[in-house]
Amino acid sequence: MKDDTRAADSQQQLLLAISIYIRQHGYSPTIRELVEATGAGSTSVVTYRLEALQAAGLVDWLPGAARTIHLTKRAS
Repeated sequence: MKDDTRAADSQQQLLLAISIYIRQHGYSPTIRELVEATGAGSTSVVTYRLEALQAAGLVDWLPGAARTIHLTKRAS
């Protein structure tokens, strides 16, 4: 149960970091910038969390394209 709560908190923190970054800069953050913003241990941790958020329909991006991460209407 604690792991589920921790995962949900981490995903919420990631959503917030994406939202704040886009508001401040007008474009999407990179994976490395999300690592810094969330304190995640590595890019693979952020990628894993992003994939979970994508599966939940909260974020999307264009594979292989830089700075295309965005929140979906469902996340707004």
